[in-house]
Amino acid sequence: MLIDFFTLNTTTPVEEREHGISIGLIESYVTYSIIEAFVLINQIRRTVGNEPEGAFLSCKSFLYEFLPCVEAVCYYDPNNKDASEYAYLVGKNIPLFWDKRAKEELDMLTGVMGTIMNHRL
Repeated sequence: MLIDFFTLNTTTPVEEREHGISIGLIESYVTYSIIEAFVLINQIRRTVGNEPEGAFLSCKSFLYEFLPCVEAVCYYDPNNKDASEYAYLVGKNIPLFWDKRAKEELDMLTGVMGTIMNHRL
């Protein structure tokens, strides 16, 4: 099975970007980017549905300017019609804004993350 992928985070909902965590705290930044990627995946699934066989949404780590970065990605088999159509649908429906449920997930998960990080210091 041939697998291709594309990233979804390049258009992470813009109104939330300025609320991210300081990149100076690398451990916190990586954790926050994982949270944000999974919240984005959940919102996409609410919009276009669950993945068919041959496609899946997940996270992938990259190095960006020598810093770790985690992004949501859509993996799909380009030889599988359902998977390719799903990938196309995902690409056309990457949200420009967080929906209400995504905002609630971000608030809850970043609150938990903040509590954990404060206890570790």
